[in-house]
Amino acid sequence: MQFSKRKGKPFTAIVDGANVAYYLQNFDEGRFNFHQIKFMVDTLESMNETPLVIIPNKYVSKTFYLIRGNGVQKQNLSKDDFAILGKLRDEGKLYIVRENNLDDLYWMLASISEQANSRQGVSLDISVDDPSGRWPGTRPMLLSNDQMRDHKLELLEPRLFRRWYASHIVNYSFTGFVGDECVDDEIMFSPADFFSQEIQSNISTFGFSEGTGTRVWHFPVSDWDENERFCLRI
Repeated sequence: MQFSKRKGKPFTAIVDGANVAYYLQNFDEGRFNFHQIKFMVDTLESMNETPLVIIPNKYVSKTFYLIRGNGVQKQNLSKDDFAILGKLRDEGKLYIVRENNLDDLYWMLASISEQANSRQGVSLDISVDDPSGRWPGTRPMLLSNDQMRDHKLELLEPRLFRRWYASHIVNYSFTGFVGDECVDDEIMFSPADFFSQEIQSNISTFGFSEGTGTRVWHFPVSDWDENERFCLRI
């Protein structure tokens, strides 16, 4: 995964392809639904984001097997499925994870990649007063409803994991597709935190001579607005 060397428009939204394709597909006719991936990509692009879909190699095969509650189910890719995959690949919006590799680690890595060649020194993060109306926060964001409980145990720094999760993960909800049809055409998003929910501090020089200052602590308060803090100067 050579994101730092890649040229072209930088990605601002990493899509957990398997998570989106399986969303609300736990019914008899449910499947790994590529139309849901297309729906997510189209919606993100309408919001002026540049998405990249990361998907395990298994799901680009002509035939693969799904583990369902009632056993193993065979799925054959349709012409529409191949068309969606082909369009994503041709437009550079698809990354296929190699066989026997965990896709989770790839989309986690993609969310923190510097994309140095693509960015050319320009920050991808969005400010609160963005003129296009995009929600503020860190980019790339990661679209997934995966709670990543396994990774919490694997990482040596739980606090860093919490910070990454809070600032990058965007949860979503929509009406699950039946085949290529959906009764609703809207995706609801729960954006990542713009301000950290942890206690933080910084040195403030306001009212002090040059080279001096005092420490200010910022405390989130449970019944205040999520972007408000109780500040204490010591």
